[in-house]
Amino acid sequence: MNQCIILFLKYPLKNKVKTRLSKDLDADIVTKLYECFVFDILSEIKKTEIALKVYYTQIAPIDNYKKWLGDSIDLTPQKGKNLGEKLQNAFLDVYNCGFNKVVTIGSDIPSITSFTLKKAFCYLDTFNGVIGPCFDGGYYLIGINKQFYNANIFENINWSSNIVFSQTIEK
Repeated sequence: MNQCIILFLKYPLKNKVKTRLSKDLDADIVTKLYECFVFDILSEIKKTEIALKVYYTQIAPIDNYKKWLGDSIDLTPQKGKNLGEKLQNAFLDVYNCGFNKVVTIGSDIPSITSFTLKKAFCYLDTFNGVIGPCFDGGYYLIGINKQFYNANIFENINWSSNIVFSQTIEK
């Protein structure tokens, strides 16, 4: 019970997920695509045999999430005013559950593999943290060892900008 993956996700409501894609694609197709992303990610996480905690937005009741994902998924509502606070609260929650190595991903990276997730935890055996940069200036994965965690790592970040990665690694 040393490792845990945190997955952030939303309930697949039409025009509430992957909204930038809806400019070019039918909203129903985008919603279905998002659902496929989530199930692909969950499939890869399952292959790792690492504990999973899903932090969900409260745009739908928890019963909707349970019906969609099944009762076996550990669901916790996201808490915080912005992504930084939500990440901070999720990390602290998982550390308080007894986990020491924690990796967080979002639900918009369908190309994530179990190998990549396992490799992130291997890096945490040697390093205090691990981060997977994106071409848009953000990151798709961040992992932090409990003893290295600093509450300000997610503070004063310009979320949804092209400098998220650089601001984070400066911390």
